[in-house]
Amino acid sequence: MRPARVLAVAGALLLMSSVSPAQDAAPLAHGTRLRLTTATGDRPLVGRLVAADAATLTLQAPGQSEPVVVRRAGLTKVEMSAGRHSRGRGALLGAAIGAGAGAVIGAVAGAASGDDEGDEAYGAVAGASVTAVLLGSLGAVVGLAVPPSEKWQELPLDHVRLTLSPVRGRGLAVSLGFVF
Repeated sequence: MRPARVLAVAGALLLMSSVSPAQDAAPLAHGTRLRLTTATGDRPLVGRLVAADAATLTLQAPGQSEPVVVRRAGLTKVEMSAGRHSRGRGALLGAAIGAGAGAVIGAVAGAASGDDEGDEAYGAVAGASVTAVLLGSLGAVVGLAVPPSEKWQELPLDHVRLTLSPVRGRGLAVSLGFVF
């Protein structure tokens, strides 16, 4: 192999290793829930991805009969939904945390109130049970009071994809693409 080819392959491999995290970027799947922010400063557009090409993203926004086409060049932020949280889940989480904390606090307080060993054990169990129910109920109410929300994960606008592929009889082909 000629020294020039060795240097070219080594340079390509070095370049490829410097951009490797961006290679993990996959095109967005149809139906992905997105929130797009444009340079105009309007409210972000939220909807499900219907189509995507090199120049535009098309979303089906709730309450709109026609899909909305947004030019990629005008985007300042693209975010993908990482899931929603409901009031029910918040209530269960609050109840579990409250009951756990109440059981520990009640057990310690109940055990400290007994005079002999039999009273200590009974006091610990009774205190843990009562306090767990009270604080568990309070935790469930607090969990219900927290409004449902959605978590958003920001997608970088400058993902670069570098691909090396062999060309029969000619060496390597290098292609560079931008993906988000």
